[in-house]
Amino acid sequence: MSKVVDFPRAERPTDLKPFKELVDHVVVISSVEFLPSSFGGGEYVRIRGTLENGTTFTTNTSARVILRQLKRLTPFFERGEEVRARVVRRRSARGTMYYAFEPP
Repeated sequence: MSKVVDFPRAERPTDLKPFKELVDHVVVISSVEFLPSSFGGGEYVRIRGTLENGTTFTTNTSARVILRQLKRLTPFFERGEEVRARVVRRRSARGTMYYAFEPP
């Protein structure tokens, strides 16, 4: 008779935080990982970092502006450097709200 094993649980980071909870906080981003979305042809980014108070976090977002900004910063992460930024939520000229990083 063959051995039966349980289906493994998905590994979720213990410090997972919704991206919207980072708004108006200064974060130090230590690593990013671009991943394909399971909801179509897009992608999202997994961000790992530290808040000002020293708390570590992991967050996921598919916000286009954030993806574009982090792709430009990839060389810093490849060299093992960290990036400090403030997470903001802005209104575009068309009235749409979006997330972005700005200097701390």
